[in-house]
Amino acid sequence: MAPRLTERYCLYTSDSKNRLYVGDIHHLPWTLQEAGLQLESNTATVHWASFMLTILHC
Repeated sequence: MAPRLTERYCLYTSDSKNRLYVGDIHHLPWTLQEAGLQLESNTATVHWASFMLTILHC
């Protein structure tokens, strides 16, 4: 499952008329390795959650 989670890439951009363009990015597979994490506080999603709530209320 790990390669499936790490190998999906797209480049998004827009032009002066706000048209959205998307392109797939292809590359050789990355070498993955085991990792660990001890998380004491997670504030990475605080602003994202607020942004998503704003969009959902539009």
